[in-house]
Amino acid sequence: MKLPAFFASVLIATATFGQAPPPLVAPGSQPAPSPTPTPGPQARLNLEVTIQKKVYEVKTTLATEDNPVFSEPQAYIVTIKNNGPGDVVGARIEYRFYMTGAARGETGSEPEIKRKEGSANPETLRVGESFSFTTDTFDVPRSTQRGGFYFYPDGSRTRFKADLGGIWIRVLRGGTILFERAEPSSVTTRDPF
Repeated sequence: MKLPAFFASVLIATATFGQAPPPLVAPGSQPAPSPTPTPGPQARLNLEVTIQKKVYEVKTTLATEDNPVFSEPQAYIVTIKNNGPGDVVGARIEYRFYMTGAARGETGSEPEIKRKEGSANPETLRVGESFSFTTDTFDVPRSTQRGGFYFYPDGSRTRFKADLGGIWIRVLRGGTILFERAEPSSVTTRDPF
């Protein structure tokens, strides 16, 4: 085969397949293995977070015998799935979650917000695996709406319905935040971590 014809066939192969030809290897020698990319320390984690509200059986608390107060213990179930690019080792989860509207006053432009904190330890979360945990509960008072106000069984009323108000999750290794999510994002402005 003539040398110019060989180069012409290489150019045709390159144009046809859209990639450079493999390097030429001398007879009797082995080609060098191509390096496999590994995620570095700055690689961004792809964590998928699912948040569900869990409502437990209604509780009755006797404010007085004639006026019982009803509440629903509520919590969040959080599931974190590791979609790569590497395993999450030695990390911990810190969270804050909120209840809003618990204030019984008729005035005010914003509902009162209460906070609880907690943590969870997934140990090692390999690529493709999930880790779930359930937060502590808030006793959310039950109410009925009438005339623009929420009335409670004990006779008090407020403009705001009590409910879970969101959750803020951080995945940390040491003092470094690997992942962070707030649902809704407005909780980050109302109550900094």
